[in-house]
Amino acid sequence: MKNILRCLALAAALAPLVCPAQNYPTRAVRLMVPFPPGGATDIIGRLVSAKMQNVWGQPVVVENKPGAGTVVGTDYVAKSAPDGYTLGMVVTAYVINPSLRSDLPYNTLKDLAGVTQVSVQHLVMAAHPSLPANSIPELVALAKKEPGKLAYATPGSGTAMHLSVELLKTSAGIDLVHIPYKGGAPAQQDVMSGRVPLLMDVLYAVQPLIKSGRIKVLALLSPQRAPESPEYPVVSESVPGVSALSLVGIVAPVATPRDLVNRIGADIARAVKSSDLTERMKQQGMEPIGSTPEQFDATMRGCIEHADDLRSEGLLLDSQQLEAPSTAKSLRTRKGRLAITDGPFTESKEMLAGFNLIEAENMDEAVKIAAEFPWTNTGCIEVRPVRDIGAVRERVGAITARAP
Repeated sequence: MKNILRCLALAAALAPLVCPAQNYPTRAVRLMVPFPPGGATDIIGRLVSAKMQNVWGQPVVVENKPGAGTVVGTDYVAKSAPDGYTLGMVVTAYVINPSLRSDLPYNTLKDLAGVTQVSVQHLVMAAHPSLPANSIPELVALAKKEPGKLAYATPGSGTAMHLSVELLKTSAGIDLVHIPYKGGAPAQQDVMSGRVPLLMDVLYAVQPLIKSGRIKVLALLSPQRAPESPEYPVVSESVPGVSALSLVGIVAPVATPRDLVNRIGADIARAVKSSDLTERMKQQGMEPIGSTPEQFDATMRGCIEHADDLRSEGLLLDSQQLEAPSTAKSLRTRKGRLAITDGPFTESKEMLAGFNLIEAENMDEAVKIAAEFPWTNTGCIEVRPVRDIGAVRERVGAITARAP
């Protein structure tokens, strides 16, 4: 009898641990989207929420919390109760931000857990119809003719869209000015109005604008032409090595019980891979994934490690450089690519020839020196604040200014 009572007591103690996953959900679920309504992530978030509301029989409410390159919304999820009732949509910026921002209010790998990767999607370089360029070669030619005068809009700093254009700039040797927005919708509005000539965004989010003629496609950033849109060229056809895709996934607070994470992940993955949601996503130009929590965690760790490698190699700039354009200037001469600091002038021109670096008392003096110096490296000249002269290294065909 005592053994039976012990078993019953143990079962009662364990009941609270197993019931949440078995009975989930018993009330409304919140799905955080880190961008304003109307953008690409909001679109997929509302598709998923509508489907899961049908699957779970409970409301799934989208909450838009834009700001700081998805940091505001992600922090909200990280600090939410770990009960499965607050989930968060994440995009590529989620795995890039740890390398760009030293002041994140959360630890990406320690405070959040992957639930499932929902999809990957094509990125598109689009433009206002009045832009003289109609292709990437024409855009490159125009940018070289008018360096520093063409601007491009993105849903935010540190997003896949932002870094894709930076890769294009470096590879093609052009100078485009980045204008980050708090989401795709406001960026699209300014490009449609002609305030900004170029837009980098997710293809499915701007398809209505393309079809209506309010913007035009220059190229996709995909590794190869999209099967559903073979008429669109890809950037790598003109600038080899430049390609990117954007990921979308769902995360939860890391302390959420693992069996509950697995249950939520399995339900969403099943809907993504084998339901009417699957076809709706494909029609929008998304590639459904529906990974397990473990697979998504592994994907995120790999992406973060890759971003760290790029950061250490100087191919990613930190948040101070990305978000302080007023402290930097750009300059082009006949030949050369140059990094200029805002520190004291300490090096001779002979030293500059070795390091391709100028330190001046102020940026105006640095620009004057740069204009007079006979640079011989190919590419454009970039004038940026650099905090550590020892971290500046010469790379093949270009000079990259690195900050620790």
